[in-house]
Amino acid sequence: MTATTGETQRSVTPLAAPGRQNPTPVPIGEHDRRIRDVLPAVVRQVPIGVGILRRDRTIAYRNDELSRILRRREADGARAAALPPMLRSDGSHFQPAEEPLSRLVRTRQPIAREAVTLVCADGSRAAAAITMTPIIDQVGAVIGAVLYAEAATDESEDVSLREAFVGVLSHELRTPITSIYGGTQLLLNDRMSADVRSTVIHDIAAEAERLHRLVEDLLAIARVERGVARSAAEPVLLQRLAVQAARAEERRWPGRVVHVEAPLDLPAVSADDGHTLQALRNLISNAVKYSPADQAVVVHLQRREGEVQVAVLDRGPGFPAETGPDAFRLFHRSPDVAAHVSGTGIGLYVARSLIEAQGGRIWLRDRAAGGAEVGFALPIYAADDPD
Repeated sequence: MTATTGETQRSVTPLAAPGRQNPTPVPIGEHDRRIRDVLPAVVRQVPIGVGILRRDRTIAYRNDELSRILRRREADGARAAALPPMLRSDGSHFQPAEEPLSRLVRTRQPIAREAVTLVCADGSRAAAAITMTPIIDQVGAVIGAVLYAEAATDESEDVSLREAFVGVLSHELRTPITSIYGGTQLLLNDRMSADVRSTVIHDIAAEAERLHRLVEDLLAIARVERGVARSAAEPVLLQRLAVQAARAEERRWPGRVVHVEAPLDLPAVSADDGHTLQALRNLISNAVKYSPADQAVVVHLQRREGEVQVAVLDRGPGFPAETGPDAFRLFHRSPDVAAHVSGTGIGLYVARSLIEAQGGRIWLRDRAAGGAEVGFALPIYAADDPD
């Protein structure tokens, strides 16, 4: 299967990090200005305050949640451009060198969920937990930081979801956010050569795609945990969604092949189109990432006993014998796998949550000749079931 596009586009593959296979970026057009809107569009809905700070304490970017925590508005003008003072959790002042941003610049060490008091724009104070990671330039100097802020919650509130979000934000959002921000700043240089500009644009596109997918999964987790991922009752053709998801992964991983096998008379299932596509995408992406480059991933669909079953088959390392249902647990990653392949450990959790929210079931097992099968089943849409 080969993905095609009707638009004339350029594609530049960024250099892979040592010991890591990077997916090829999604091609985009020639419109530099449009790419500058990517970061706010995908980060603004994350339910954790996210900001990019310059070394001089000015705020280069903040999302809606951080503005809410700081009680800032765009109309605040210049007053909105600086990070407000940070006090200790008891309201006392830090020594200048121990104030969190000053300390990070001095030590170059990340700050993890430190309790502080923020002095807000309206003069009020807000208790928060902050996580801060340094942004380091090519010569090793700290030029700023990525800030994640959680508004303090009542002790009786279940904070496990927020803690999970912070864990992912701290480790998995840092690279795409800083890459997109740095790339957009480079695009402002009118003297940049065409080749360099093309590389920067496509690096931004790759990180934006990665960020977009991660945010989609995080928002899906939030919907599921809050009980708002409702089961749908619309007819959905799984064979159509499987082909769509397979082609998307082939575009991300040139040279990789994803076969879709489905009978012509496969009936529609009762499902939500968007939820099912997201689950399929996660399962196929997982299979492609863990499979040998010369082995195709197969998506096999069949009808059986009132449901349509989808099996995503790969020839990767399979699952450790002790894994079992833990593979579907949020942020679970086998130590052996984590040592060789980067990831967040949320893809299978999201897939399971979305499938089960639609009245389906999901499973995993090793394949006899090597590799893994991760599959799910959804009930056939009533109007298409002659039984």
